[in-house]
Amino acid sequence: MTVYISYSHSNRAIAERLAHDLFNAGFDAWIDFMKFPPGTPRNEMLEEMQKADAFLICLSPAALVSKWVLSEIELARRTGKKIIPFMVESCWEMLAEHETVSWLSDIYILSIEKLTYEQVFQQLVRALSGLPKVFISYRRLDSRDAVGRIFDRLSAYFGEEALFRDVDYIKPGMNFKKRIESTLDQAVVVLVIIGEKWLEVKDEHGRRRLDSPVDFVRLEIEMALQRNIRIIPVRLNNVAMPDPDQLPASSMFSVASTTTCLKTRACRWLICPHLPNRSCSSRWRNG
Repeated sequence: MTVYISYSHSNRAIAERLAHDLFNAGFDAWIDFMKFPPGTPRNEMLEEMQKADAFLICLSPAALVSKWVLSEIELARRTGKKIIPFMVESCWEMLAEHETVSWLSDIYILSIEKLTYEQVFQQLVRALSGLPKVFISYRRLDSRDAVGRIFDRLSAYFGEEALFRDVDYIKPGMNFKKRIESTLDQAVVVLVIIGEKWLEVKDEHGRRRLDSPVDFVRLEIEMALQRNIRIIPVRLNNVAMPDPDQLPASSMFSVASTTTCLKTRACRWLICPHLPNRSCSSRWRNG
């Protein structure tokens, strides 16, 4: 994949670092001076930029007043390129109020404000990989039919390649735990589908599955927490959210974002802010 990095010259150092690290990660990443000598006509540069598969936009106060950066953002949008905003300097309010590119606020924005560069870089690699980004965790005895409907509706909006559920991606003979681990390494959000039986499903010995350290739903949540992946609990039919003392300490997750999610639109609202995917803002308004 070819990645063009758009930046203000005040952010040149981090743009160079991103180009170098992406190249080492196997991407054909470049910034202007790597391909163009001084004096190259702007139209020639724009023509070459259009050959890129993705645009990585280094956002900063300086970038939001740069006519070059703004023109490159517009070029990426007009030509339907994958756009990944990367906040290198805080400019949230400035972006939200910007006259021409405030729509970037609707896209998942990578930021190094609360995470290390290395952590955010791994998110960037996952975003560029084109592999599943939304992991759906559920219990078959609790919500298999509902998950099937959620998957069908979300795949019609985001594409099947952006979603993961075990029945589609884990085939007979595969190591389930290793497959889950490798898929979570590619995920940016985990939907935990909670139905009426989610908390109390028992094994063949009458013990609650969630209490077992090898319960796959528990493992999925624990591995997501270890990877600092956003977890969104999704309640079906207004089922009550589990109390913290009903969950294993290792599987505690935030209950701040909960909803009844059989309506496609509600699911989109939950997922879009967390997907580094240019389709969220443009397709949302049409859906």
